[in-house]
Amino acid sequence: MLSLIHLQLLPLQERARYIQDYGNLVESRTEGDYSSNLYWMNEYYAEIVLNNAAGRVEEVLLKESLDK
Repeated sequence: MLSLIHLQLLPLQERARYIQDYGNLVESRTEGDYSSNLYWMNEYYAEIVLNNAAGRVEEVLLKESLDK
């Protein structure tokens, strides 16, 4: 599994694909044209924000776990 620092270095689309492939989905929610998927990456959380109307990833948010 890539570290938080190494994941941040990937381009946006590659970052999102890696998270989808290797992360554990925790929660999904949809609001209007946007959806958000929260993943647990063993040491940190990753959230992928999707623009469903445009069919693209808008952003990827990464947050370290407070349980370290």
